[in-house]
Amino acid sequence: MAADDGDLGEFEGRRIASVKVVINNAGDGLSKAMDIEPQLLEYKDQVYVLLRVVTTKVRFEKHEPEKGEEDLDEMDRVQILRAEGAMIVPNDAGGAVDEMIRRVEDHEKIKREAKKGIMRLPVATEDQAATG
Repeated sequence: MAADDGDLGEFEGRRIASVKVVINNAGDGLSKAMDIEPQLLEYKDQVYVLLRVVTTKVRFEKHEPEKGEEDLDEMDRVQILRAEGAMIVPNDAGGAVDEMIRRVEDHEKIKREAKKGIMRLPVATEDQAATG
């Protein structure tokens, strides 16, 4: 993956305005196709489904500006993924998934803030503080 600085580059001399994702092979037959272990869920249960995907194609489409947005003749990069594996992550995973999601969200927030010129001072983690 690239473009951590927010610059998505160009395609045929036109700026890429956004990146979109399409996931194939992840429709109604996902549980059968991916051999997911049957799990009974109650109404309003929340679970995480972890997908393993492979990028099978990348295409470029004309960017359609939103209402009120100027048409700058930009492109959208559309990345086509194929689901190759999936699993329902057990709720008793010890909060590991929630912690991973929190870390990714924090990382993304810091990147967005950095683009706006907001910088943070590094803070030692508990592990770093314990080891000196």
